[in-house]
Amino acid sequence: ISPAKASTFLSAGKDMKMVDRGDKKVPVITTMEEVEGDVGYVGNGSIGVVYEVTESAEYVMSLPFSEEMKLDGYKNFSEIKRGDHVGLEYEKTVESPDMPEMRTSKKVMKIRFISRPEPEVEITEESVLSGKVTQ
Repeated sequence: ISPAKASTFLSAGKDMKMVDRGDKKVPVITTMEEVEGDVGYVGNGSIGVVYEVTESAEYVMSLPFSEEMKLDGYKNFSEIKRGDHVGLEYEKTVESPDMPEMRTSKKVMKIRFISRPEPEVEITEESVLSGKVTQ
């Protein structure tokens, strides 16, 4: 996986509303955010994107798919491959912000294809001598 630079930003306005939770109303804030990085895995209703790599760690954001999710640059899920550079638009919902009972949930609304990594080239002594390099 190639190094990716963190790229999380607010891509749309906030929506705040009060929601009934038993005997009280609690604030719920919903925002649309985006992260860009390399696909670490995809499957079982979720995707993991490596959004930052340092010398000592890889930072992965794992997000479930929403039922309304759209694909941009892919025709279907089977085209998404490990290592693809993608942008994920996701909905983030925060219930009871700044309170001890705060809860956060996220779900992917759109996967945007950006690029596919170059295939790795295998160089062997035989390929150098013959002038043929295999991928």
